[in-house]
Amino acid sequence: MKTIYCTPNERDILKTFGSYDEVNFVDIDHFEDNLKEIKNRKKVITFEDITHPIFNPKENSVIIFDRRMIERDWKFFFDYYGVSFVDKLFDLWKKRNVKVLFNFAFYEGIEYQTRLNQFITYDFPFEHLKLTDYPLFKDNDNFLFDRLYNLFHYFSENFEGNITRYPTKAHTLDKKYLFSSLQKKLRPHRLDFIQKIKANNLQKLGYMTHSKIYFDEAKNRNQNQIYMTDNTALQNDMLIKMIKDFIIRDLKNIKVF
Repeated sequence: MKTIYCTPNERDILKTFGSYDEVNFVDIDHFEDNLKEIKNRKKVITFEDITHPIFNPKENSVIIFDRRMIERDWKFFFDYYGVSFVDKLFDLWKKRNVKVLFNFAFYEGIEYQTRLNQFITYDFPFEHLKLTDYPLFKDNDNFLFDRLYNLFHYFSENFEGNITRYPTKAHTLDKKYLFSSLQKKLRPHRLDFIQKIKANNLQKLGYMTHSKIYFDEAKNRNQNQIYMTDNTALQNDMLIKMIKDFIIRDLKNIKVF
């Protein structure tokens, strides 16, 4: 029987879209917590002390890493435990023929090119596959590209792996709104979308929202002539160009909650 190590949400998504009767799922969570607990208890930690399941996987098993484990656990592991622990783990996976799936598909194009790029493009010495929704990597070895791969992350993060949680209504031609744009922070590509909606006089056909805290933040940034927020270092020119007109002209079209 094949063994798959993954988060409970990912397990539920897989079971929603396929039959896994012959698969033994092992639920995993953040291994950073496991390492910190052992370190606090033992003071000195060895590789053999680590009890998280991925550090002792079954032969021919599969491990799936989601965005949160990639961003949090792997950065911690590389930064604090370094090459000796990393090499031991990778050698173990290679010897046991473990296959690893990294889900690098979660909408964050800027993250892919900056903070996470080194890890995303790392040449892992074991059998692995990298899902990506970003064209930058589509021709790279061991990458599978599709713009809809991010739905795996979306269902896991927003619906706890159960897509039936998604609110739906019976189809009808009598619709109050034709689209919705529900978002939080006023990032450049979101501003661009809203401004194009406005330019084509479509704003009354859709329901557009923004969180008040980010609504106010955008106004304050403009007043203080600060044209940068998190994850926008590569978008500053676009942000400067768009936010001025947006603050003056378009904020009135957004419902604030």
